[in-house]
Amino acid sequence: MNHSPLICISGGIGSGKSVVCRILKHLGHEVFDCDREARFIMDCSPSIRLRIAKEIDPKAVCDDVIDRRILAKTVFGNPELLQRLNSIVHTAVTDELCRRHKEFSKTNPGIPFFAETAILYQSGLNKVADMVWEVEAPMSLRIDRVMLRNGLSREDVEARIASQTFEPDASAVIPPTAHIINDNTTPVLPQVLALLHKIRF
Repeated sequence: MNHSPLICISGGIGSGKSVVCRILKHLGHEVFDCDREARFIMDCSPSIRLRIAKEIDPKAVCDDVIDRRILAKTVFGNPELLQRLNSIVHTAVTDELCRRHKEFSKTNPGIPFFAETAILYQSGLNKVADMVWEVEAPMSLRIDRVMLRNGLSREDVEARIASQTFEPDASAVIPPTAHIINDNTTPVLPQVLALLHKIRF
């Protein structure tokens, strides 16, 4: 196999994607964090900050620094603005992911390259992924996790979950998908190892 398969670790906020990604990193696998890359791009790209101020909310950029709380309050609950923000930021994220995946493939043929994302279809990563590992947890547990982790109210968490909820239409590219249960009861490590075993290195 000359191609390095691109596998997206997906799932809504609070589902436990980071646990799966930490396991993969401990096992020596490369994991591209789309959220972290998006934050990096917003912090380092003047042109993207300018577009966010002009097209999303001028109050979200103060002294050339993004105020993420204001930005979140602006876009979560407003599907049109959220879609615009995703278009601005995640096009750049996807370009960087594809660049790194291509470089990785040159020296690691057959070894999977992983990417963590909460918005698989909204970001367009479904079109480049060879496979998706969907991490799942009960809704009540997801809400509790995010409230504890981020210090958000239940209403704020529910708004973020609603903003990420997306049903692909019939024309969407749907990659082969495996499911990982992360419900604080079902062991995650054996599930990850079983999926890795199915991949031909």
